Amino acid sequence: MEIKWYYGLLYRNVMQLREGGFSRTDNTGEEVKLMGKFEIYKDVSGRFRFRLKAPNGEIISTSEAYTTKDACKNGIAAVKKYAPNATVADLT
Repeated sequence: MEIKWYYGLLYRNVMQLREGGFSRTDNTGEEVKLMGKFEIYKDVSGRFRFRLKAPNGEIISTSEAYTTKDACKNGIAAVKKYAPNATVADLT
């Protein structure tokens, strides 16, 4: 049950980002776009990973481990390139 909830949340957040991101109204009444961000970090084994965070701070996705920071950056570039037009293959 908990896994279905997580994937539902993940799907909604990814679709929201694909449709132009999140937004909120600032104190002047203007709509402000909020964008997700990629974070590069080192895991406990010292390898590089990235995570994609939604504007609300929730982690949407986490990468595999990379041996170099450049390889990790290439992984981010690949997600940016291929994700906007990616299809969903339900393998369940």
